[in-house]
Order: sequence, then structure tokens, then C-alpha cells
Amino acid sequence: MFLVRIVLGSGEAFLNPACYSMIADLVSDQHRTKANALYSWSVYFGYGFASLSILMATSFGWRNVCIAFNLIATIPLLLLIFIVKDNSRTHQQKVKLPLMASLQSILQSKPFILLLIASSVRFFSGFALAEYLPIFFKRTYPTNQETFASINFSIVVFCGVASTTLSGYFCDKYGRKYQGIYGYFPAGMLILAIPCMFLLFKSGSFYLSALGLGVGYFLSETWIPPIVATIQHQLPAQTQGVAFSLYSATSLIGNFGPAVIGWFDKGDSTLGDHLLFLMSICYFVSAIFFALMGKSILIK
Repeated sequence: MFLVRIVLGSGEAFLNPACYSMIADLVSDQHRTKANALYSWSVYFGYGFASLSILMATSFGWRNVCIAFNLIATIPLLLLIFIVKDNSRTHQQKVKLPLMASLQSILQSKPFILLLIASSVRFFSGFALAEYLPIFFKRTYPTNQETFASINFSIVVFCGVASTTLSGYFCDKYGRKYQGIYGYFPAGMLILAIPCMFLLFKSGSFYLSALGLGVGYFLSETWIPPIVATIQHQLPAQTQGVAFSLYSATSLIGNFGPAVIGWFDKGDSTLGDHLLFLMSICYFVSAIFFALMGKSILIK
């Protein structure tokens, strides 16, 4: 199983760079952030169904659930292969660059460097929350486990979709006139999400905690569409595949988030304190670097 999971992860590593590059090729500048938001919907539907997978596995078995979802996934894969065609006009405009030349061009972009730092910190907190949130609710509200699975599904899907849709619409509408909004907007939303973390981890009420989670999720998930659009706008087309690979690699840093929480977790009620501290610090630091990114875009 471990080896199969490695193969699965290796295959998935090609997905985001290819898809974001396709969006840059196929969608015009004035609609690109909304297109990124629509693509992000798949992430939230996936996370939402993952939240329900425990209930599904209990009824049907985890092997059957995995097989069923993989069979379903072949449908959009076939549609992608046979319907989406290469944009020959954009393809002809691209001049292939050697890898080192692409890296040199990419790493000279100050907005991109700031984006990588902000994204790394944001992934760090997001992965930690995704891993330990169910454990926090199980320890704090042990009688509400089935309710949590349903509520978390709704929050992840509906708040995630609403968040990225708002972000895509807002940045596409105002981004061409105020380019710094691609950094300032997610920075402001992350600052607003910090009080929601206090409500989530300190309220002592299951439904108030769920409210803090929902509002905080809505505010904090606005960052991906404008960040992806920044890469698409700021960097040459022939370097974007490599750039999105570097951006996707920031999620590797995010994998250390759960490890840090696990190091400090004692298996008791202090888990909420650890999560609150980590989320607040990471949201604040991410906001600073997103704002600096927005400022560097304005200067450019």
C-alpha cells in the first residue's frame, strides 16, 4: 500500500502545473482569476467528500469506496483527453527555454519569491488544521462526531466554493486597475480569519466552534485564485510550467505542519491551544508576505 501511495502521489504531482498552464493558455486575462477559482472548486469537493469518506467506509468498506471514486474520476479524465484541444496560437508564441534559463528568469521575480514564502506558510497551517481538526472535535465534543462529519463536509464544499468564487470575481473586476489587489486581498482576508480561530478553538460550544470554522474557512481560502493569477500574469508563458511546479512544491513544506503539532500534542485538551497558536501566527505571517507581494506588483 505504501508503494502504491507513492506512485499515486507521483502521478498527482503533474496535475496542478499542467492545469494552471492550460488555464493561462486558454482563458483571457480578464477572466483568468475566475477560471482559477472554478478549478479550485474540485479541491473543495474532494476535501468535502473526504470528510464523508469515514461514514462511507463504515457502510461500504474502504476498498469499495476507493474503487468507486477512482472509477468516477475516469469520466472527467476521458473528457479532458478527447474534448480539450491544444491552443495552437498560444503554442506557436511560446519559445522553449532550458530549465536553468527558466529558473533564472523565475527567481528574478520579486512577487514570485514573496508568493512562494507566503504560500509555504499558508500550506503549513492548512495541512496542520486538516490533519488535526477532526481530532480536536473528537476530543472536545465526543458526542457530536457524525454531526461534525456532515457539517465539515458542508463547510469545506460550500464555504470553499463561495470563497474562491468571490475571490476570483473580485480580483478579475478590480485587478486590472489595482494590480496590488492580488496580494492585498488575501492578506486582508487572512487577518480577518484570525478572530475566527479563537471562536473555533476557545468557544466551548460545538456549534459556535463550527461557526468559527465556517467563517474562518470562507475568509482564509480566498488566496489561491489571485496567487495563481499572479504567476500567470507576472511570468513569461514559456516559464510557467516550471513556475507552477515550484509553487506546487511549497505544499511539501506544508507537510511539516502536522508533524509540528504532533510533536507538541500530548493527547489531551491542549491540542486546541497548539492549533490556535499555529493558525494565528501562520495567518499573520502569510498576510504580511501576501501584502508585500501586492506592494511589489505595484512597484513593478
